[in-house]
Amino acid sequence: MTDLPERLTVEEVAAITRESAFTIRKRCRDGVLPAAKHGRSWWILRADLDRYMRATNTPAAGTEKPVHRSTIQKREAQRRGGAASQPSIFLTADQKQRSNGGGKY
Repeated sequence: MTDLPERLTVEEVAAITRESAFTIRKRCRDGVLPAAKHGRSWWILRADLDRYMRATNTPAAGTEKPVHRSTIQKREAQRRGGAASQPSIFLTADQKQRSNGGGKY
């Protein structure tokens, strides 16, 4: 990120963080992302964006897309043998036949 300008617009920050411009403006308004308002525009310093991204573990655009924690937990459970995975709501043909008393389903 060293080739970025010193001051960034909301749209530039949104493209870097892969968040919407609305979310970036809200984070600026709430003080989560340090920024200065000039007229109707928000300006974010590159150093402040770097600190924000490190604090929130936000990868920059062009790097690997972030994965939700529940997705990681499901993948780990499947790798271990599926012990913690969700039960399937689908029945096999044998299971359907047994639940119907052996008759035709």
